[in-house]
Amino acid sequence: MNTSAALKLNDEPVMTTTETSPLRPLDTEAMELLELFTYTQQKINDHLEKVFAADNLSLAHYRALFFVMRYPGISVSGLIDKLDITKQSLARVLADLIRGRAPLAGESKDDDLISSEDGFLFSEVDENDRRSRKLFLTKRGDQLMLEALNPVTEALRRSFTYTGKE
Repeated sequence: MNTSAALKLNDEPVMTTTETSPLRPLDTEAMELLELFTYTQQKINDHLEKVFAADNLSLAHYRALFFVMRYPGISVSGLIDKLDITKQSLARVLADLIRGRAPLAGESKDDDLISSEDGFLFSEVDENDRRSRKLFLTKRGDQLMLEALNPVTEALRRSFTYTGKE
């Protein structure tokens, strides 16, 4: 009877389990890279949370801005697909980004304390499909993403340099 089983990611073995060792790495180098990746990911998330907290925003807002930056003119449905979230979840995030910040505790979401002109992104009606809206970063959105991503890209460069995988 075979008592070992492999944990897989995209049909590739990552770790193996046996009766004597519940989680034994298949490849020590791969595990070291995963440890470095996990550490780097936590540092990146800490930095992003700090940058976005100044506007009462979260990593969900960052992810939406990232894909709008990466794909200028992306449709709302295209963004939903990229983020793999519901339309309802994205609607709250987009409202915050268009308005310029998330509402503070006890503050009505409908209060227009900051106009959409001060937001991080704006939308336009798609000329080819008037039912669809295209999303773009504002100047303020560009600035926020530069502030957020410059240290992140540097951290990734250092990680890849450390591993010799440039």
